This record gives sequence, C-alpha cells and structure tokens, in this order.
Amino acid sequence: MAFSLNRLPVWNYKFELLISAIFAAGVSFILRMMLQAAWVDLLIQPVLLFILMRGVLKIKSFYSAVAVVSGYAAYFLIQIAVLQTLIVFGRGGEIIVNTADASDVQTIQLVSIASAYFLSALFKIFNLGFSYITRPPHDFAFREDYRSNGNRGLLLSVLVAGVTLAVAVVLLFHLQTIFLLPVAVAAAGLLYFFSSRRDQRDY
Repeated sequence: MAFSLNRLPVWNYKFELLISAIFAAGVSFILRMMLQAAWVDLLIQPVLLFILMRGVLKIKSFYSAVAVVSGYAAYFLIQIAVLQTLIVFGRGGEIIVNTADASDVQTIQLVSIASAYFLSALFKIFNLGFSYITRPPHDFAFREDYRSNGNRGLLLSVLVAGVTLAVAVVLLFHLQTIFLLPVAVAAAGLLYFFSSRRDQRDY
C-alpha cells in the first residue's frame, strides 16, 4: 500500500523487498507468538519499513515518513473495516487483541492482506496514487524546503496522522472499537487532502 499509493517502484527492488518482508515477518513472529507483545510489533513494523525506504531504497527521510504513514493509514483503515464487520456479525472483541492465533485474527489478516494487494493492483493498473515523490534513489545533496506551502502542510499532516494512528492503536488495545473507524478515516483523509494539494502544486 505504501508503494502503490505513492507510485513508487516495486519490481525494481523486488529482492530487497523480499528480504525485508522475511525479516519483518520473523520479527513479528517473535514479538507476537513467542513474547506475546503484539503492541510492540505494531510500533516496530512502521520503523522497519521506514528504515527500508531510507536506508535501502535511498528515499529521503521526509518522503519515507510520508509513504510509511500514508500506507499504514490506508492499511489500518482496511483492517478496522474488517474488524467492525466481524463485530457486527457477533465475532471479534477481546480475543482480537489478546491472542495471535485465533481464527478471527487470521480472518482479519487474510482479508486485509488480500484487500491491500487487490487495491494496490488497481492503483498500478489505472495509474492512480500520488506522484510528488520522485523515483529513488534520491539525491541527498539536494535539501528539501520544508517551509514551502506544499511541504509544510504535508509535514503537518504526517505528524498529525502519525499521532492519530498511535492513538488508534491505544484504542484498539482498550477495545474502544467504536472510535477506531472515524479515527482511521480522519488520519487517511488528512493525508489524502495534503497529498492532493502537493500533487497539484507540482503539476
């Protein structure tokens, strides 16, 4: 989702992405299944994706953060929609956040992953997404102007959306599911608004 939303190349870095995905999956397995610390995994995974984009793909830190937050906002929105659907049909609840191997958890993961791949494919086929992030590797000698109107709004939206998603994780672990969907929509909507403005400015 993070790559598709921002029209970043995937196949050019398929080997790096594969190795990173295996490593991230291993970290997730250890934290969730062995240490029973799912909340730590939720915090570490975005950091691992940021390191991949900044350190391996050579995308500037600012744009790496934009891509990571926008991708997670979209994916979190998908997962919350699936969770809410399960709750409506009398499934889900505390078991979702307190276990890692329950059938409801697996259902959420499988449906969310399938939906994310499907949407990513649609973005690729119809050439959708934002294009203001130039294709990597980036020239780090060129300093980004964060005071410009486009970047200032984008930076603000990333900070707000990042905090909003962190709050959403807290709500999830306290089972306040009724607030999760509007929180996720607010985070994704804010990023979409400022990303659209930045795209229009570049054109």
